Amino acid sequence: MADSLRAHFALTQQRLAEWLGVHRVVVAQAEAGLRDLPLGRHLRQGVQHLRFTLATVGQMLRGSGIIEPAPAPLPAPPVNTKALRRRIAACRMQAARLASERPAMQARATAYVNRLAALPALRGYTDPVPDPVQEARWLSLFELEASVGLHDECGPGPQALATARQAGLEREAEVLENLLAGLE
Repeated sequence: MADSLRAHFALTQQRLAEWLGVHRVVVAQAEAGLRDLPLGRHLRQGVQHLRFTLATVGQMLRGSGIIEPAPAPLPAPPVNTKALRRRIAACRMQAARLASERPAMQARATAYVNRLAALPALRGYTDPVPDPVQEARWLSLFELEASVGLHDECGPGPQALATARQAGLEREAEVLENLLAGLE
């Protein structure tokens, strides 16, 4: 029963234990089926449990032991429109940043594709070079930077992710704006 009360009101074991006037371990053991809540031993605990249980079904206990319908529930607090406006602005700003970064991503991707296209010609050079080991290392690094850059930073995959993020942020802002319009 304690676990259903906790779930109904989104309470921690500690918070329910405080209400009932018992230790949190007692609530945990009751939920695990290791013991019963000590509601019969202490009048206060039994009354608190009964009041809470009745409240879940819209009833209340009067001091004289009479059960009757509870008063109307309290209204939910108003929506924090200021927070919604801030989130809309943040979404729009992040989407604009992603859109502005796309040309630079495409330019870097083009440069990296150019590197990969040039590598066979650079490696195919047959005349002697001043330092073959250094040239081989340099060309390997030239290729590695292009491959990693395309894979992780600016190639088709990263560009698709940026496009998806931008679309998601724009959609989130749109949904929040419609929600805000409905509240005002």
